[in-house]
This record gives sequence, C-alpha cells and structure tokens, in this order.
Amino acid sequence: MKVGNHTKKLILLMLADKCNNDGICICSFKELQNDTELSKDAVIRNIKALEEADFIQVKKAQDNLRNWYKLEFINQLSENSDINAKDVIADKKKSKKGKLEIDFHIPDNFSAAMQDAISDWIEYKKQLPKQKQYQTQIGWDKFIKILANYLENLEEKIVIERIDKAIAGGWVGLNLDKLIPENQLKVKPANNNDEDLSKYFKGLI
Repeated sequence: MKVGNHTKKLILLMLADKCNNDGICICSFKELQNDTELSKDAVIRNIKALEEADFIQVKKAQDNLRNWYKLEFINQLSENSDINAKDVIADKKKSKKGKLEIDFHIPDNFSAAMQDAISDWIEYKKQLPKQKQYQTQIGWDKFIKILANYLENLEEKIVIERIDKAIAGGWVGLNLDKLIPENQLKVKPANNNDEDLSKYFKGLI
C-alpha cells in the first residue's frame, strides 16, 4: 500500500509498533518524535495528512495530553515493504517480555569517523530514561536506514557534528530533517517522478 512518502510510512509503522491487535494505541506527539527522530512539526504535519487520507483515525485521549489512534489498514500497511505491521507488533511484544536484545549494528561501508560517532550516540541513548531509548530492533534498523539516506544528501562531517551537538545538548533525537527538508532531498533516480521516488524510498524505510 502506498501512503504518499517514506515519512508517512515511518509514522504509520511507529504507530503500529504501539498498537494492540485491534490497531488502537494512545501516544503523544513527543513519543512519536522520539521514535522517528523527526521534528514535532514534521510529526504533526504527517499525522494530519494520514488522517485526511483516511489511513488513521485520531481523537484526543481522556487525559487530554495524548491522542487516541486507530489504524484503518493495519493488515496492509507494509504490503509493498520488507517490514510488515504485524511483525512490528510481534517485535514490540517480545521486547516487553525482555526476550529481545537489540543488535546495534553499524554498516561496514560507513567511515571510521561515522562509526565512532554512531557508537557514541548508542552509548548516549543507553544512558537516557528507558522510554527515550531505542525500544525495538526495527526502530534501530529504521534509524540506520534514515541516517544512510541523509548521508546521501549531506556532508558526513555535518552529520557527525549534528550527533556531537545532540549528545552535548542532551537531545532525544537528531532531527536531521531540520538540516535538509524532505522535499529538498537530492534523490538518486534520474527521473524525479512519483514512481521513481517511491521505488527509491521503498528500499530506505
């Protein structure tokens, strides 16, 4: 199922990560920020777009601090992806039972300097409160894929400086979209049309 772009699909998968078997969950924008590494504006904008496209229902939760979400297409979220929504839910349940340990792999094709920066980021995140750490293997895998995407569009030293700044500043996420908005990404396909972009991002998220 196509949802429009890789950012919307990422948010849908993160919601699926929190949902029960009926596709319902309650969470805040801040939680989604932490899970996706996106800015608050990006999360709110894409949630609204998903709601308008009837992919999700959104209501205020009883505490008035979080939102109630129902995923309308939970069984079809990742029809065209190598990640299945049901697998995300199963992954979350295993994690809650303590049966799953995250493999914080770093791609071999990343430079030594980038690998060192990511290692520092991993250790930093482990020191944060549990709810601000990486919760599942899928969450970490998506972070690495998103990071690789931005490394195609930014100088490596800028990304490393961003990681150092995030650690020094006590940030929960890197907010890489602040450095280069999604609509300004320099993608690989020669023909910048919807079909080629879809094929390109499909392998990233």
